[in-house]
Amino acid sequence: MYIPETIQKIKVKGIWICFFFFLFISCKEDENENRISPSSEKVTISFSLNTAEFVSRAGVKNVDIVNSLSLVVFEFEEVHVSASEYIYHYYAVATLEGEKYTADIYRSISDCRIYLIANVDLTNLIRPGNTEAEIHEAVLLAYPGTDEPDLEYIPMFGMIDMDSGLSADEKIDLGEIPLVRSMASVTVENKADNFILTSMQGYRVNTHLQVIPNSLTDDKVSEPSIPEKSEAILMSKKIAVNEGATKLEGLYLPESGPVTDVDKQTSEATCLIIGGRYNGDETETYYRVDFGEKETFGQLLRNYRYNIVITKVTGPGTTHPDESGEKNIEYTIDDWNDSAHEIEL
Repeated sequence: MYIPETIQKIKVKGIWICFFFFLFISCKEDENENRISPSSEKVTISFSLNTAEFVSRAGVKNVDIVNSLSLVVFEFEEVHVSASEYIYHYYAVATLEGEKYTADIYRSISDCRIYLIANVDLTNLIRPGNTEAEIHEAVLLAYPGTDEPDLEYIPMFGMIDMDSGLSADEKIDLGEIPLVRSMASVTVENKADNFILTSMQGYRVNTHLQVIPNSLTDDKVSEPSIPEKSEAILMSKKIAVNEGATKLEGLYLPESGPVTDVDKQTSEATCLIIGGRYNGDETETYYRVDFGEKETFGQLLRNYRYNIVITKVTGPGTTHPDESGEKNIEYTIDDWNDSAHEIEL
């Protein structure tokens, strides 16, 4: 059947119009894929950061550095007839301008909660519509074992509530927001005259760490947040002492839960393996050091520093870390939350 040339041109033009229309719609969907906030207007927020002091020494680790900072924005909304909770809407990337960070956030009249997550790539981890609990479970990191490189930057977390929403007409200054590191720090110092400290490493370390704690009060945690998929089966990277030094630092471990069954404590709890040479021996042997005691045996908490001081060594250790026991070594162990110690970024 003959179709006039004019009609053919109209049909072809119509096809191109439809194509560009659907392309436009697709682009709009892609643009909004990472958010469900109905607002299209933004407000700029600014803030400074306060991080707790861990152990900081040149060449050890970038413990003081915020390499990237994402703001995960929740809005409080009704999810059931009789229940409301914070629902994740989108996240924004903060940029450093001078001594303050800034970010453009979509306006909202609802109560908002903002998670600050540092040094974690959130791409493909979280989805708009997730609850807080789902976000907690989603933002996990695999912890490196013996043969893998260590984390370059320590993940950190902070939170702020905006009970009046984000509806100001001008820039909002949130003041200073504390960040809490998602890992524990371990140091070992030797004060025994007949012992040369050579190394330390974590033993029965968890395979995953949860970046966001399940609960945080006054920038402190009282119990660990352990992902369900995590297993305490790893031996961490070995930290070796510099020649002639009597102190080791730079070991950062995921949180560990306590083992309360006394019969299983020494066989299942996360512990520290110290290597050293006793009384002039040329061979390195190994000693076990336990974290906590009684109901907290084996427990490690995020942002806590565990400072172990070897006070006395009475004999050689074992020839392999797997066989090490808490014998022939005496030590003290202090643990404290580093939120009380401030530093400048």
